[in-house]
This record gives sequence, C-alpha cells and structure tokens, in this order.
Amino acid sequence: MTGQLTESGRCPVGVLLAGIAPSRIPDVAREAEELGFGSVWAPEDYPQHPASVIAAMAAVATTEIVVGTGVVSLATRHPVVVAMEAAALADAAPGRIRVGVGLGLPATLEPLGCLPTRPLAHVREHTQVVRELLTGATVTRSAPGLNLTGVSLDHPPDSPPPLYLGALGPRMLELAGALADGVIISSLGTEAYLRQAVERIDKGRSDRNRPMPALTAFAWYHLADDDAAGRDALRGTVGGALGALGPGPLTDADGWSNNLDQRRQSSSPNDLAPDHWLDEMVVAGDPDRCTAGILRRLRAGADAVVVCPMGADPMDQIRRTAEVVLPAVNAERRAGA
Repeated sequence: MTGQLTESGRCPVGVLLAGIAPSRIPDVAREAEELGFGSVWAPEDYPQHPASVIAAMAAVATTEIVVGTGVVSLATRHPVVVAMEAAALADAAPGRIRVGVGLGLPATLEPLGCLPTRPLAHVREHTQVVRELLTGATVTRSAPGLNLTGVSLDHPPDSPPPLYLGALGPRMLELAGALADGVIISSLGTEAYLRQAVERIDKGRSDRNRPMPALTAFAWYHLADDDAAGRDALRGTVGGALGALGPGPLTDADGWSNNLDQRRQSSSPNDLAPDHWLDEMVVAGDPDRCTAGILRRLRAGADAVVVCPMGADPMDQIRRTAEVVLPAVNAERRAGA
C-alpha cells in the first residue's frame, strides 16, 4: 500500500532528506515518490551538504514529487547565486521546485562571521532580489551589504518557482506573509506555536492584500513500536537544541520559557525536555501517535507536514511510515474533505 492521496491531490506528508549520504539521495528520493510522499526537501545545515546540490540530485531522479530546499541561508549566499541555483532547478524539474530561503540559525552563522547586523532587513532585501531575478527582471538595488547594478539572469525560468521563506520569530513570520509564496515552520513548532504563526503570517499578507502563503511545517520524527521508545529516540536531540536556542518563540507559545530557563541551569540535554514537551514539539511514538501528530499540525493550519526521520536508518523510517502512517493520514483527510 502507498500513501498516494489521489482524490484531493498530492499527499500532504513530505520527507526531509537529512542524515542521508549524497550517494543515496537519488534512490531515496525515487523511493519516497514511489511510496506516495508528496514532497522531498533538502536541508542545509553548516557545514554539511549544500541544499541546492541535494535538491538537484532528487529532482533529476524523480518525475512527479515536489522537491524543495529547506532552507538556503540568505546570509551565506549572494541573492544572485540563490536565484541562479533556483532557476537551474526549475529548468530541471518544471513545476515541481519550491525554493526555501531564510536567514539560518544565528548559532551556526556566528562562527562563519556572516550574521547580518539587521537580520530582518537583510532577509527582506535579499528575498526581493531573488524574486525579481526569477521573474526575468533586471535589478538595480543598493542596500547594506548589497549593491547591484543592472543585473539579470541569462537563463531565467519559464515559470518562476514558488518562493518559501523559513521564519521563526513574529516579525519574520509577518515578513513571510508579506513577501513569500510559502512559509516553512520550524521543526520544533508545537500546535500552539503553529496557530500563533498562522496569525502572524496572516497579518503580514493582509497588510499587503496578498493571498495566504502555503504553510509547510517541518517536524522531527521517529516512528517506534511504542510512545516511550519514540520519545527516547529524540529526547537528547531535542534537549540539545533547546539548550542551544534557549527561551524564545518556540517555547513562549506554550508558556514554557521560564521553565526552560530554569532547566538549562541544572539539567543535562536528556533532562531538558519532559515527556509532555516532546509530545508537542516532535512527531514520535507508535503509528497512532505519529498519525495524530501529523494531523494536529494540518488542523492547526499547515498545508503540508515534512517529517525528518531521526535514527540510524532513515530509509526504514520512511518505508514504515508509508506503510502504516500515510494511509491513516490520507484516510482522515478524505473523511474530513
């Protein structure tokens, strides 16, 4: 059995191609398509594999599945280079590419010496340049760290691919609503966070009288035989991330920030995230819990949920998900249609 949702369009569950060697990407992407997933996304975490290269490998190995970058940092790449890469991807897989861009995590940008002093303005200016170039426009623009004079792409795409913006804080979410065709929601976003994000995105788009962008929620994921095993597989990773990020929008939404601040003073990563936090922040557990976690995000406003399989064998997670989770998600979606 596959997870293909034929009655109402593409399956709303995708796969983040994280933790997979480049040599395996074509086979994994091809199998994800055959199993009925709606999309595959190439992550970019420094200093690992470049998203545009992974996305290109996935695109040429497949014929129908959506292929996205999630996300390319606008702090590490010149916007002309981002647009060149996006145009090439769009030519390789017409109609199937989603160009995910964003700032990136400050903790990974600071060691590289490329964290902008005005992140919001930087993302705004660079996103606008990428969009204009992809439409075939000639761009002249001057802004801090950006000086373009009469620049255009030699090979703009026949149809510009949708531009997605990865956003976390309230102002960046509003900017995404104002500028982007789609928004990528953080992997640790809870249902409460997602609902607040939808409100911020809606405000940004309504201020500009734009359509509501498509929302894609990423989610760390582990399908296990029971809920405890699923939580335990992700506990240390989530705790490490919370320890590095500290209190912020992801924990504010559920009222956890003060508790997290206290826990960071005395707890190891394995103790930073109690069970009820894990149940909200990630999709992990037995098939019923994983199905419910995906459906909660869809009901909270996501148009798609992209799972990031964590563990020693991501491909085994992908196959088992297609067998026991996708059919349940699609059946529920059909029933509610």
